[in-house]
Amino acid sequence: VAERTAGESRSFRRFVAGWVAAVGLVACWGTTRGAQQAACSDAPFFKVPPGASFCGGANLPPVRHSLYVPMSDGVGLAVDIFLPNGWGTTNLQQWKLGGAEPLPTFLHLTRYHRSNKRSWLTRFFFLFGDPPSDVLSVRSLHYINMFVPSGYAFVTVDVRGTGASFGSRPLDLIEREILDFKEISEWVKEQRFCNGRIGTGGISYDGITGALMAAQGNIDAAALLFAPGDIYEDIAAPGGVPCTGFVDMYGQFTTASENNEPVLDVDNELPGAYKLVMGVMLDGVAPVDNHAEWWIDDQDFYQSYLGLGRSPEQELAAAVKEHRGNFDMKAAIRNPAIAAKDDTIVEVDGKGLTFHDVGISTKTFDGLREHKVKVYSVAGYFDSGSIRSAARLHNYLGPQQSKLTIGPWSHGCRACYTPSAASTVPQYELFADVKRFFDCELKGECGVTHHPENGTINNPGMRTEAPVHYFVSGLDEWRTTADAWPPAGAVSRAYTLASSRGGLSLTRETDGTDK
Repeated sequence: VAERTAGESRSFRRFVAGWVAAVGLVACWGTTRGAQQAACSDAPFFKVPPGASFCGGANLPPVRHSLYVPMSDGVGLAVDIFLPNGWGTTNLQQWKLGGAEPLPTFLHLTRYHRSNKRSWLTRFFFLFGDPPSDVLSVRSLHYINMFVPSGYAFVTVDVRGTGASFGSRPLDLIEREILDFKEISEWVKEQRFCNGRIGTGGISYDGITGALMAAQGNIDAAALLFAPGDIYEDIAAPGGVPCTGFVDMYGQFTTASENNEPVLDVDNELPGAYKLVMGVMLDGVAPVDNHAEWWIDDQDFYQSYLGLGRSPEQELAAAVKEHRGNFDMKAAIRNPAIAAKDDTIVEVDGKGLTFHDVGISTKTFDGLREHKVKVYSVAGYFDSGSIRSAARLHNYLGPQQSKLTIGPWSHGCRACYTPSAASTVPQYELFADVKRFFDCELKGECGVTHHPENGTINNPGMRTEAPVHYFVSGLDEWRTTADAWPPAGAVSRAYTLASSRGGLSLTRETDGTDK
């Protein structure tokens, strides 16, 4: 800038100022436009307490700590811990004396970056209600803003071979990765901020990891949101037909993410607001900045990651380098040798692994039952196999241990589709629903909701509700059933492709040709 002429310098400053102003507007645009637009007809069936605003409000920002936690094989997982304001280094003496009350903890395992590094353009400003900092936890922002101000600790982890964690992934969700889940839950349970009550879960992959972790113990409640269970039947090859379109898009997305590269938008499927945030406001995964050594109980674990002589950015680069050999799902879905569910996908340590070795299985169901984990599953009519997955689990565990909600939603409740709705913007408060589930199971607050600004709001509580809620499109109403899905009296109909009529038919064509 110093070498520019005065006019050029002013133009450059105006350009930067314009971007800064645009960032400020976008920071609130995404959270206010829903209130200005018409919404879908999927209003929640429960009373929603007033929540915190993402663009201001009385909630103080949480305190973030970041560190590596080594697993039993020496691989370090990147962990971010968010505590209510006043629970961190500003309250050091109280922690050392043991005077701070431990908290129920939400333990979140993800492959989509536990936290992101802000670009130079945004680190000095509030962004989606988050105060100026070097980090924005995009994947966890809803959870942090919903849970931490209400007296929860929130712990988010980059699973092995992703984000800022070390290690590689010869195949997703195999035995070594699942063992990590147990080890990290044991570690969290030992920390001073945790009162021993732990919930887990999340959307999609984060829900799968939550179920696999909870099935091994240490977890009291799991919220499985749009989480496909059978990787072959629900995602990769529903009906036995390879779903190359989805796998190509998802594979390119995860590969770029694991290599800390810009996420390309295959087939222009990602929302414009998401691409803007990822491309302009953020700069890849956040490095671990080692801000937690004084209150971590296991100093041997922590000390093993001090004194390495590398900066956080160098440590991140070393971790990402180990991801280069991760599983290539795009190649696997086109491999003619991988057609059936029991075909070998890869060999690890001399053992051939098939689709039976990944994802949620009856072994997972048995573990959840054995450890008496309370499970809440949410699924959508327009989301691949999430209803099949959620229904299998719910019917197996039974209504005393499981609840199920099915609505007119796409993946993650990001869009809503009903015939008469004026908009596809959902009304359903998904994260408020998850919070009332955790409030009930982790805090025992099943009949009242405590809100910092509005006092106590009475509600009947989840334990008195029917175990299954489902939305009836067209009538646009919620209904309940007493125990299993599908409801008693439901009729199953199989449709076939009808090429001559250009649609679907209840009768199979009989002209003897394949089309």
